[in-house]
Amino acid sequence: IEYAVLGENLAFAPDAYIAHQGLMNSPGHKANILSPEFGQAGIGVADAGVYGRMFVQMFSDWYLLDFCLETCLTIWYIMGCYG
Repeated sequence: IEYAVLGENLAFAPDAYIAHQGLMNSPGHKANILSPEFGQAGIGVADAGVYGRMFVQMFSDWYLLDFCLETCLTIWYIMGCYG
């Protein structure tokens, strides 16, 4: 897989509003969201059990971002990090 720029954000929160609020209040996460270097974004949401939901944001200049997002969620599932 070739790419020049890749970034990710992870947030555990009860809903999307609180997750977004937390990400935008974090300088590093906000920089990923607003970076002009990223031309593509993939967003996934998974049940995180007692943690509410896990929100995953993947950013890249690469067009096959779905693969990156699916891989990230699969790794978290294997590690037992959510439902």
